[in-house]
Amino acid sequence: KYCRENKKLIGTKVLPAYEKLYSHLQALNGNGKNENGLYYYKNGKEYYKVLVAQKTGSDKTIEEMIEISDRSIEKCLRKLIKLQKKYPNIINEYRNHKKNIKIVQNPQNILNKLRQKMVKYYPKAPKVSCKIKYVHKTMEEYTSPAFYMVPEIDSYKENVIYINKAQTAELYPTLAHEGYPGHLYQNVYYAARNDDPVRDLLDYPGYSEGYATYVEVFSYSMMDAEGYGDIYQQMNMEMYEYNLALCSRVDLGVHYEGWKKKDVRAYLRSFGMDDSQADELFQMIIENPANYLSYYIGYQEFYELLTDYKKMAGNKYSLKAYHTEILDAGPCSFDILRRRIESNL
Repeated sequence: KYCRENKKLIGTKVLPAYEKLYSHLQALNGNGKNENGLYYYKNGKEYYKVLVAQKTGSDKTIEEMIEISDRSIEKCLRKLIKLQKKYPNIINEYRNHKKNIKIVQNPQNILNKLRQKMVKYYPKAPKVSCKIKYVHKTMEEYTSPAFYMVPEIDSYKENVIYINKAQTAELYPTLAHEGYPGHLYQNVYYAARNDDPVRDLLDYPGYSEGYATYVEVFSYSMMDAEGYGDIYQQMNMEMYEYNLALCSRVDLGVHYEGWKKKDVRAYLRSFGMDDSQADELFQMIIENPANYLSYYIGYQEFYELLTDYKKMAGNKYSLKAYHTEILDAGPCSFDILRRRIESNL
């Protein structure tokens, strides 16, 4: 009965709504005057400030975020240069042979492996099922490399992760982000606490994506990578942070400082990127302001909290205890999370 009703609604309501939307968008096509960032709209900078605060959950100023991004880019480059000096051929070997490193590419096996390895560092979560599905070929070009479908609040034990075969080169960090100890684990752990349902209505992208980015970086230290070992892990961690910081810096430049396409090209050329890469990034940032900041600033906030937690906890410090604190709190802004951690020590 439900299937029949669903099919009827798709045909009589959903598809006609999309057709109507399509026709109206066609009528609007060509009306856009501004091809640059929010900076060029009336009150655009002020709007961007509010948007960044909502997207990150951070009380840092835009200027502080710019400084953090610049510092992070420099730090990552210095570490990569240091690695290259110590191992002269490492960058080329890393690029040429990354695909040959023996990492199991069966998604279910990877999820199981991650779940086993994380026990030492994260609190126990309820046992749930997870289906791995693949993005349809017609959607591969426009869909992210992978995504976790947040389940219904009354059915959190049934989970789904979609993988985009066309855009996912390496499954291990992707499934660490989307599965264990990332979004899937984060969501089912908190759902099992049966907190007030109103919490499910509140959206904190900085907490959610910042946490998943934080654990994705951490997952490299749990990786069995034959051939490169610690060097491989270090390079992955530094390159991941470097790319996020670079994209976030461009986002801040475009929407807050008024960078145009030519400015983004000039900036990224200094990092060895060509104009086509710069144009692609510019367009993504124009279409989705502050998106990268949810990941990057959220990630930075979790690491900053970890550093402070170590100092505050002293001899009582344990990584598992820190992870328990942030997961027990559930999605929130970082000032609330910090106050909660401080009060629980």
